[in-house]
Amino acid sequence: MPTDNITEMGEAPIGRLLVKFSLPSIAMMVVNGLYNMIDRVFIGQGIGTDGIAAVTAAFPLMLVAVAVGGLFGVGSSTLISIALGSRREEEARSVLGQAFLASSLAAVMVVGAIHLVMTPVLRLLGATDGLLPLARNYLSIVLVGFLFQIPSMGIGGSLRSQGRPRAAMLTVGGLPDLEAFP
Repeated sequence: MPTDNITEMGEAPIGRLLVKFSLPSIAMMVVNGLYNMIDRVFIGQGIGTDGIAAVTAAFPLMLVAVAVGGLFGVGSSTLISIALGSRREEEARSVLGQAFLASSLAAVMVVGAIHLVMTPVLRLLGATDGLLPLARNYLSIVLVGFLFQIPSMGIGGSLRSQGRPRAAMLTVGGLPDLEAFP
């Protein structure tokens, strides 16, 4: 973990840090919003209103992945920030590795749990008999992405806490930033 990032976070003006950290986060949120919007446009054009209704029924389960990824991202970034502030870089590295492993295992567990209870939960969320096959198909595809989304969100929070907001944005967006990993 480069010490210049740590030093900058402790000494740089707040305004400059705010811009440095907020712009990549805003860009990431815009891309995520565009993904959801474009997804619905294609589904609406290809399948119609039933497809959009099926995606809407599955959406709360997608928020579960966001919540679990955020859990690891926020928790690990807090511990990493404390360790880096105390100049314990080895401890920060250890937390980063543990967060990646734990979030990867959690992703597998979340995908497995959702897969097991998919039909009753989709019914609870409003999927009718006609929409259930479409919602199940959509969610089955999205579940594969959860295996990558949850750990990338956990790592994204950790990278931000190390003073690397650009790397966090690229990691959560699925793009590698090779300079981010020493």
